[in-house]
Formats: sequence, C-alpha cells, structure tokens
Amino acid sequence: MTDSILSETDVLIVGAGPTGLTATIELRRRGVDCRLIEKEDSSVETSRALAMQPRTLQAFEDMGVLNEVLEEGVRVTGATAYDDDEALFQLDMDNVHPPSPYPFIWFLPQNRTEHILGSRLAELGGEIEFERELVGFGQRDDRVTATVRHREDGKERTEEITANRLVGCDGAHSHVRETLGLEFEGVTTEQEILVADAKADWELPSTEASIWFHEEGVVAVLPMPGEDLWRLFIDVTPIPKVERPKATIDVLQRLLRERTSHRDVTLHDAPWTSNFVVNQRMVSRYRSGRVFLAGDSAHVHNPLGGLGMNLGIQDAYNLAWKLALVCQEVASNALLDTYEEERKPIAKSVLDKTGTSGSILVTANPVMKAVRNFVLPRVLRSSGIQARILRTMTQLDDAYRGSSLAAVHVDSPLAGFSDSTSARDVRNRIDDSWRAPKAGERILDGSCRHLDGTKTSLYREIHGQTGFVLLLFAGDGTADVDSGVHLAEEVAGFGGIEIHPYVLVPEGAGDTPESSGVSVLVDVDGQLHSQYDATVSTLYLVRPDDYVGFWSQPPQAAPLTAYLSDCLHVCDDNSEVGPR
Repeated sequence: MTDSILSETDVLIVGAGPTGLTATIELRRRGVDCRLIEKEDSSVETSRALAMQPRTLQAFEDMGVLNEVLEEGVRVTGATAYDDDEALFQLDMDNVHPPSPYPFIWFLPQNRTEHILGSRLAELGGEIEFERELVGFGQRDDRVTATVRHREDGKERTEEITANRLVGCDGAHSHVRETLGLEFEGVTTEQEILVADAKADWELPSTEASIWFHEEGVVAVLPMPGEDLWRLFIDVTPIPKVERPKATIDVLQRLLRERTSHRDVTLHDAPWTSNFVVNQRMVSRYRSGRVFLAGDSAHVHNPLGGLGMNLGIQDAYNLAWKLALVCQEVASNALLDTYEEERKPIAKSVLDKTGTSGSILVTANPVMKAVRNFVLPRVLRSSGIQARILRTMTQLDDAYRGSSLAAVHVDSPLAGFSDSTSARDVRNRIDDSWRAPKAGERILDGSCRHLDGTKTSLYREIHGQTGFVLLLFAGDGTADVDSGVHLAEEVAGFGGIEIHPYVLVPEGAGDTPESSGVSVLVDVDGQLHSQYDATVSTLYLVRPDDYVGFWSQPPQAAPLTAYLSDCLHVCDDNSEVGPR
C-alpha cells in the first residue's frame, strides 16, 4: 500500500555527503527552513575522502565544528617524493608558512567528517532523512515540486515536497543533474588507481605524504588516524587493461615492495579497498531555474590532489549564504547567478591542474620523466616556488577577482603616498598595497586586542557570525575613529541585511566613542593596518564566506549602500526585492 503526503520547505537538499551537510548547516544557521534527504539508509561507513584543506578548516570554524574535527585526525605539513630510496624533492608547509591560521592539511576519514557534521546539524534542529529517494521533480516560476519515495512502518510512502529551491548534492551519478538534462562533459580517462586503507609495519613520517615515482606507476602513501594505518594510492595505468589487478591485500603488498624502497613491507589488514577509474568531468551550468548543483554532482576529477571534497564544501559554503538572503527576501533572485559565476571557474581550474599534474606523475614519456625527476626537484628548492605551489594545492589562492560581487571605490588613488618622506617609504607603501586583500580575495588574519586589553585576532572575532563584517580602519591618525563609528551606525540594518561592524584603531588612538553596535579593536603593532594597506582610513566589507566584497578609500556610506543595492541586489525597501 502506498500513502501520499504533501509538505513544504524553503530549500530541499538532495544528498547527505559533506557537500549536502555543509549546505544544510549553513542554511540552518541562518534560520532558513530546509530539509536534507539521502537515499541510503545511513551515512558512509568507509573512509573515502580524507584531506581537508586550510580553507575548509576555516569554513568549519564558522560552522562550529572545527574543534571536533581537530580532536581526531592527522596533521600533515608536507610531502616527500622519491625515486626508489633517493629523495627527489620535499614540500614543507612549516618552512613556507601558508597564509592561514591553519597552515596544514588535516586528514580525517569521510565517515568521521560526516558524523561530526551530522551532529552539528542535529544541534541546529535538523536531521538527515535517510531512505528518502528523489524520484523526480518539476519546477515552475515560483516553486519546485519534488517526488520523494521512502518506506516507513512497512509501508511505501510517496511524498510531494514543494520548495522554493532544490540543491543537488547527490554525487557523480546525480539524479538531479540527469533530471535537468545537463551533460556531464569531459572524459573517462585510461588512468586507474588502486586505493586502500591498510595497516603497514614500515617506518614513515607521520606528518607527511610519501610519493614514489616508478616506471610501472606512481605510489602515494598518506598517514591516517589509527595505529599504523595508511591511505595507499597505486597507479596501475601502465599495466594492460585486461591484466590490471584488483585492490586486494596481497596485490597491494606486492606492488609496494616492487615500487618503493620498502622491499619487506608487510600489510596486516586492509579494511577498505577500491579500484578507481579517473574521470575528468564538469557540467556546463551549475543552475537551472530554481535548481542548483554542488560538489561531485557538478564536477569530478583525479583524486590524487585531495581537493574533491573540499571543492564541494566550498561550493555549498558559497551558495548557502546567497540562498539565505534570497529566501528571506533580503536580496533578489539575481544574487544567485553569482554562484555559478564564482564557483565554475575554480572547478575548471582544479580539473585542468589535476589533469595536468596527474599526467606528469604517471608519465611514461622519457622526456617528461626527465623533467619530473631532474628539473622539478631543482626548481622546487626555491621557497618562493614552494609557497606558490602550496597555496594552489591548499586552495588558498582560490579567489573571486572579477566577480560581479567584487567592487572598489577610491576617491584618491594616491592617498597615503603624500606622507611618504623617502623612496623607502614609497616602496613599503607599494608593497603593502600589493599584498593587501583585493575585492574578491579572502581576508587575512592578524593579532589585535580589545579596549580592555584582552588579546584576540581578527579571525577569532569574526568567525561564527552569519552576516557580513564591516572592517573600518582608522589609518595612521586618530581623527577618523569617530567617523568610522558613525558610518557603521549609519549603514546598520540597511535593507535588513546583517552587518557586524568593527573599527580598528592604532595603539594610542585616544578615547573611542562608545557605540553598542560597533566593536573596537586595537591594532597593537600596526600589523593589520599594514596587511590591509590602511595607511589612511579604509573600509572593507567582508562577505559571509570570508571574501572581500567591497573595498573603499576613504570609507563612505553612499558607495557602500550603492554596492549593497547594485551588486548584492539588497534593497532598502524590501517590497522592491521581487520574486524569490
């Protein structure tokens, strides 16, 4: 017997992996009614995706799960590549200090990540609705209607869920993508990799990845939480396709002995194994009307870079705050166009880079092997090149420069230079300007203190909030402190948008006017003013995902409210917002 029920929600999320969980948590944190359905009967029980990049850790801090994540897992700060027992080159994050409060990669199995995210969702009053399969959906101008099938109390039930928006986070074989009729453009490559978690008795560094280049295929070994547990990647592409072995413990042990310097390594157990055929695919569109794709539903690529799960989490992190503003009728539907605009180029860049780097790693071409084994190690001795590679690998260089949400207002382009008394001052000023975050780039951290002397940092202050952050730098002088506070009070509540204002003042700024809605932070050693190129009074509007949306010198209310109206599509009269 089949029962049919009707229900409504603002956003329906399909697929309860890390991407779907992130989207749901971020919507719930902002008070948006949403539901998360998953066709399986439980979360994954195997490790699967492992690596968390610094940008993901920063997002997890916002979401309120970072402490739980860091209580488990393994901190990885580098990688060493070998040709047999000869070290070819080493990447060391401890030496080059990537610009992040979390300058490392954190390895935690996906099943533990999903458990932590699921617990956080429960704290927010949500749940994963298991054994709920999306059968189909249709959309009109004002809604999406989804048909969901599930069994309960021995009965098969069909539920029709009406939602304002639907987000497909249902993986590489996405039913949402197929229903939309979107092609998953790209190729299934010839590359096949044996992937496994295994217990091994060798001596390897517990904080770095180890990679061996071998003529019959590359081997990569990553530390995992648990005694003597390692993630293994063994490329078998050079082996004729009909002869490629399955990832059994005996096969894995044999290939490790043949291709690494550990000739007598013994594998005691392999709780998870898989043969992985590499796909390089991406959709042409991330949005079709009221339906969005995120994570593996929108893009898949070579797993060796450890970026797939992170890319999906960042998709959801970008989309959710925009969905919330539109669902709450603070911003118009046009804001949602910026999701594809910002995320698709980053996914394409990742696919291009992982495809190219994967080809170099497994190449049998003698010229490319010579480049890999002899030229590359010498190039990578440069700390500057290492820093650039690590910023790319860890997604710290991902930016939205050129996005329609990135805007600048400058009254006097040479502000600050007039006070320079020497060529050295001018060079320092140019250096600060070059390094400072631009519109569309992520913000930088720095130490500061409260007026009562309590030490803190910029990230510590602003993380965990769900709205925008307004940073008002007083500059080298003290005269602009009052105006910064007044400007913050003037734009507070514009269009119903949530803005958290901070005035940053240099040490010795004198009395600061009190305001219940404005936080004042003291930049003790001038580090933050220098990092943000704030020799003169400067304004930064930081988006909810920690990217600079708007930058202005000097701070003025009119250009800021114009940005909120024209770029963010926020309207001071919500009656003008238009259809959701």
